[in-house]
Amino acid sequence: MTHWTKPYDDPWRIVAVAIASIGGLVFCVAAGLMAASWQTVPPGAAAGLVAFAAVWLTFAWRFARTGLLISKVGIRMRWVHRTRTVGWDQVWGFQTARDVLV
Repeated sequence: MTHWTKPYDDPWRIVAVAIASIGGLVFCVAAGLMAASWQTVPPGAAAGLVAFAAVWLTFAWRFARTGLLISKVGIRMRWVHRTRTVGWDQVWGFQTARDVLV
């Protein structure tokens, strides 16, 4: 198994963890409120809550894992919507620029 590591320090990662935590907390509170009054909650509301939690937590997890990783195999770029791995034999050079999110 290849060990992937970030070649830089990322102090803003705490923001992504906070977003995921807040979404999980909102889901837990809403699920608790629905469980307390389960007889009066329409079935569509429970399905909507589960769908919201699935989308929110998937997005938050992917957002928390975005970044550039390196290993002996090559470079891995993780975005919210996809991950791309490029071998060292395909890398011709690097170009740096300011981060869009920070």
